[in-house]
Amino acid sequence: MKKILQRAAAVFAAAILFVSSFAVSGQSGLFAKAIGEYLDPFDYLFDDNIIGVTDIDAYSYDSFVLDSLENYYDYYKNDDLNHNDGPDIEFDDSVYSIVAVESSDPSVVEVDDYETGGYILKAGEPGTAEITVYHYGEVYNQKPSDDRIYLGNYDTFRINIDRVPETEVSVAKIPDVNYTGKYIKPALKLTYKNMTLKEGRDYTVFLEGNREVGTASVEILLSGGFSGRIYEEFKIRPTINKTSAVLYYGNTLNLKVNASEKITWRSKNKSVAKVSSKGIVTPVSAGKAVITATTGGYTLSCTVTVKKRQLNAAKKTLYVGRKFDLDYYGGTGTVTWKSSNSKTAKVNKNGLVTALKKGKVTITATRNKRAVTCTVNVINQKLSSTKLTLKKGKTFDLDLNGAVSKVTWKSSKPKVASVNKNGLVKGIKKGQAVITAKHAGVTYKCTVTVK
Repeated sequence: MKKILQRAAAVFAAAILFVSSFAVSGQSGLFAKAIGEYLDPFDYLFDDNIIGVTDIDAYSYDSFVLDSLENYYDYYKNDDLNHNDGPDIEFDDSVYSIVAVESSDPSVVEVDDYETGGYILKAGEPGTAEITVYHYGEVYNQKPSDDRIYLGNYDTFRINIDRVPETEVSVAKIPDVNYTGKYIKPALKLTYKNMTLKEGRDYTVFLEGNREVGTASVEILLSGGFSGRIYEEFKIRPTINKTSAVLYYGNTLNLKVNASEKITWRSKNKSVAKVSSKGIVTPVSAGKAVITATTGGYTLSCTVTVKKRQLNAAKKTLYVGRKFDLDYYGGTGTVTWKSSNSKTAKVNKNGLVTALKKGKVTITATRNKRAVTCTVNVINQKLSSTKLTLKKGKTFDLDLNGAVSKVTWKSSKPKVASVNKNGLVKGIKKGQAVITAKHAGVTYKCTVTVK
């Protein structure tokens, strides 16, 4: 029997892990709050085997702790959870210890005993449940003892569970959504305390005016353990296909806005770019212009940078054998390409430049009688080193910078310094040798001294 009485002192540790909605109080007296008042937290007190309340009103999904203040503090005084107050419903275990707690209807109020000292009362479906608290011990300030135990002592009270009203439910702000031309169902997040409500179980959504640009509304009908209706609004906004763009002379830009109402187009700098009633932007002069589209109370904009006709490169340096693709920006139609010296660098009909030998050339591109040019400087490849000193047995990796095809390597004195097909030079014995690299008909030399 003594073990049974000591059970309460060991009981409450696991309960905190399962109860997210704690409401604690350290008050004393017969009872702390008025009967019949909806309370959060629940602050009721058992005092010396007398239940100071006959009815407690609560909401669905609430949960609270039934325990003694002494046991509560004894267990948690040194933990990191900072339980500074006390249980939600308190009894005085200097007089008696709770053995069991029962609910007349677990679907309305469920009782959990985690064998750690306390009891968790969990509110479920709307209704009324009678809670019976069984205990051992004497009453009227007589301490319990091994030889004086009163069996079958119990107290009862009722818990009335009501649906959670809409005033207790929080709805996160609905962000603006983009116009699609289709009916839009916004993302919703409803919470009650630490609980997230689920659509279909806890609420149903009805939409109104959720297709056109502007203000749309949503009606939320609560159900299950919740009751009431909630009305929220959100914005449907238009979108533009570009917010910035580069536009060259001779080209146009087609701006598009997704919206359900008439669109008014305007250029804030008509000397740089103009825009038609259909959103087609035409360059006028070099510079920047902001193009705006107004619809449904919204103003959208695109910053347009106007540039002259040009190639993607005005100057370019190429190694012999290398290639570069030139592009003509601005205008429409066929581009004619020409090289000032096809023996130094040639260009094909698509603007692909090929470097052939050392020198400078001008590549000209013409579209609709408008010509633009690019200066190409062709240079030879070069070895990573032209003079090299090695000790016997040491190596050095020669590289022909800019080579794009096979390089042929050769040593004038392989017994002094050797070279493999990848340009790796190795000192063999004292002396001097010349390493040559041949690429695209050009020969490059490196003098190697072996010590």
